[in-house]
Amino acid sequence: MAPTALTTQVTTLLTHFSGCLQLCTTIQSTRRLGSTHRAFDNLQTGLTLSSQSISTSYSTARKLLGSRMEVGDETSRSVVREAILDIEDIKSRLHEIARGERGNPGFNELLRQVERIEDSVSSAVASLGRRLQAAKPALAPKRKDEITVSTKELDMLVAHMKNSWLEKVVAGRTVWVNALDEKRIVLDYPVGGFVKGKERKVVRTPTWEQEEIEREERARRNRRSRDDVWDGGRGY
Repeated sequence: MAPTALTTQVTTLLTHFSGCLQLCTTIQSTRRLGSTHRAFDNLQTGLTLSSQSISTSYSTARKLLGSRMEVGDETSRSVVREAILDIEDIKSRLHEIARGERGNPGFNELLRQVERIEDSVSSAVASLGRRLQAAKPALAPKRKDEITVSTKELDMLVAHMKNSWLEKVVAGRTVWVNALDEKRIVLDYPVGGFVKGKERKVVRTPTWEQEEIEREERARRNRRSRDDVWDGGRGY
């Protein structure tokens, strides 16, 4: 099933409504309507209002329910499919009237047919909306490590990252890479920005080597101390 099956059907239906209105314009300019003029005017008005009503109700439901409304279900698609056949029949009769092939145009009957189309489609859309609302998926449980961030806080974070830089060395040269977009690289220090300096390795003396140095240092101090005592006591 196409992801926009119902939307495609509704679009087709509204296109046929537009075609009917165009035929009405042709009839108005080429045929003498006589006593049927008022019924014809009512039909034009009915086509316009019904088309607008169907378009508005479906657009509103689609905004509220998104892709689930766009695909619809078999029940709603069946109703709209039947409505398309009905509006095609009205369009065919208007073609005949425009060509002068019908002595009795039957504008009142066509108007009632238009109104039935509007009622059935609007009702189908409303019923589908209720079914989709009832079947609305449960919200996923919130993770313990999940933090809710407001739009304002997110904008502030993005703005901060846009003005944050990482100092790096590339090909022996110091450059500054943007924290939000790694493709943004500047060669001069970003004055006024938040800069994280490049990591500098600290050379540490191995523990065993440090202990050896400390032992030698203690031995030197001990020897110096003994020498001082020996010299002070004139042990020579």
